[in-house]
Amino acid sequence: MVGLVILTPDGQVATMDDLAGQMIRHYFPAQVQTGHLPDTLRRWVVRKIRTIEREIEAGSALISHSYEVKSGSRRLTVRLNPHPDEGFLLMLEETKVAEYSIAALMNLGLTRREAEVLFWIGKDKTSLEVAELLTMSERTVKKHLEHIYKKFRVQTRLAAVMYALEKLGIMDL
Repeated sequence: MVGLVILTPDGQVATMDDLAGQMIRHYFPAQVQTGHLPDTLRRWVVRKIRTIEREIEAGSALISHSYEVKSGSRRLTVRLNPHPDEGFLLMLEETKVAEYSIAALMNLGLTRREAEVLFWIGKDKTSLEVAELLTMSERTVKKHLEHIYKKFRVQTRLAAVMYALEKLGIMDL
């Protein structure tokens, strides 16, 4: 879902839909004034409007300018573009941030214990260190790794971690 704000040529709010208002209140709680952009976002918008105006004067291709704010496991991406009829269009989109966690690894088809082993392997722990952390034998850790390799169709610890990072959307390979 995308929240929309139409800005005047000087960067003032002309109209703001309800979703954009909700997102702004969530990501900028200390700076909210109804019908206005928070100071942090307003300053960014004013700077980017100047950049866009220079791009238009130079006749260069217009590029969408974006700004990101994180809050917990969520991310707000704000994009500023010239609006053909008004001044500018501010589009706000909230997405879930990809995370490397045991729960996320379990979503890849691993058992809880396999996910725990791979989680710690991804944190650069040796098999012995993982065994100590999870109170199991080093041989059990290696057995869990064998099962992970089969499930992911890989042959090494590094390949298993890289596969997981790609599937979780953390890294593009």
